[in-house]
Amino acid sequence: MAQSFLQARDSIIYCSNCSRQNFYDGQKLQSGRPHICWRCGPKSAIQLPIRMRIELGVIVMLNYNTKLYPHHFVETHHFEKPIGEVIRHPQGPNIWGI
Repeated sequence: MAQSFLQARDSIIYCSNCSRQNFYDGQKLQSGRPHICWRCGPKSAIQLPIRMRIELGVIVMLNYNTKLYPHHFVETHHFEKPIGEVIRHPQGPNIWGI
């Protein structure tokens, strides 16, 4: 069950219209259907952020506030200290990195 919660947290995407949290659905993407915000409805197709597939088969959505923890890379459930996070480049506001 803990794994399901971890996957849900890693699947969070944000609506660019209202900023509400939604969830990424890989099957929806494969079928060519857009992700629609639960609050805005059909008028707001969500632009997906960059995704990262990790060796353990985990897909993490790389949002502006994503943090990577040891459990993303080895089988553990430690959340005390992130080992990486998505941040904006100090001199280039349109450049992001981990």
